[in-house]
Amino acid sequence: MKDDMRGQDYLKNQSSTNETDEILEKTGTSFEAHADVGVLTPKAPRLRLGKTIALWEGTLHSSISRSPLLVLPYLFALPLFLLLIGALSPVLTPGLNFSFHAAGIPLPHDGKVTHYLFVAGQSPRTEEDTVDAAPRILPVKTQTYTVQSGDMLSVLANRFNIDVSTLISFNDIADVRHIGVGSKLLIPNEDGLLYTVHKGDSLTSIARANNLSYDDILLANGLKSPVVTPGQKLFLPGVTLSAWDYKQALGELFIYPARGVITSPFGWRHDPFNGDLTFHNGVDIANYAGTPVHASMAGRVVDMGFNSAYGNYILLSHEGGYQTLYGHLRAFEVSQGEWVGQGQVIGLMGSTGYSTGPHVHFSIFKWNHAVNPMNYLF
Repeated sequence: MKDDMRGQDYLKNQSSTNETDEILEKTGTSFEAHADVGVLTPKAPRLRLGKTIALWEGTLHSSISRSPLLVLPYLFALPLFLLLIGALSPVLTPGLNFSFHAAGIPLPHDGKVTHYLFVAGQSPRTEEDTVDAAPRILPVKTQTYTVQSGDMLSVLANRFNIDVSTLISFNDIADVRHIGVGSKLLIPNEDGLLYTVHKGDSLTSIARANNLSYDDILLANGLKSPVVTPGQKLFLPGVTLSAWDYKQALGELFIYPARGVITSPFGWRHDPFNGDLTFHNGVDIANYAGTPVHASMAGRVVDMGFNSAYGNYILLSHEGGYQTLYGHLRAFEVSQGEWVGQGQVIGLMGSTGYSTGPHVHFSIFKWNHAVNPMNYLF
């Protein structure tokens, strides 16, 4: 009977074991028998992914320990992953609304913030809105003003809210000192430069030379055709006079070379020694010997030395085809080839050469022709 009971127990245990094996087989867990203790212990789960990750970690640590540079591919992987997520986000979440409600945000009441933020319920500004908001070039319009007694060009420019250079250019003013009472001035409605088309000019070359767009010139002048002809006047919006032209119009291109008294003007005169009628190609400015003589305009010393007529002299070359001559100097303060600035001391007044006393002979030449200095001096 004991044997029968043992057999039944064996069958129950065997049946239980079979059921357990079926469960373990479904869960992926197995047991191994330890002969020394007679018990069953669970084996490690059969997780292939875990083993693969562990293998990768071991390889990474081993690579880093051998060479830290091998970690660079892994460092690049994270940014690439983030970029991939960002690129796929519109596809993965097409219906989500990420806008915020801005009604509760306190905004300053200057009206400027509305250019950058939009309130919930309104659409953000489009590219077309931005283009429309930008200042447009409009055809230039003018009004006529009659110069009154006491008027100054700078005051007029400020009154009409335009630049002085615009008034000078638009009215072709060569010298502001020659604007008289009753003169008619054209006042444009915006700043710019009045340009005369030269032979060989095209609208494209004019626009490129003045840093403008092709369409700006068309719009400002109301042109329907891009064809221009020599002598045609074009308004170039936003362009200003060069420093040279501006100073020339203001009469500040040349300054007096020395303090003193003009003892002999430009033009025909009687020679101070023999009385013969001769042409004096400059002006004489007299003062004490040693009085500083200044460069009337910035330029380069192209010649200097001694001449029987001018004594110690200096010849400066300037932009625009101008040259200036300074004669009868006692001493030089510059050297050949030196660049000098306007107002820089270049020599000392003396009485060398054909001279009756301490003075400086000052001449201005335009393309090698003597011009009256009094028409240029400021």
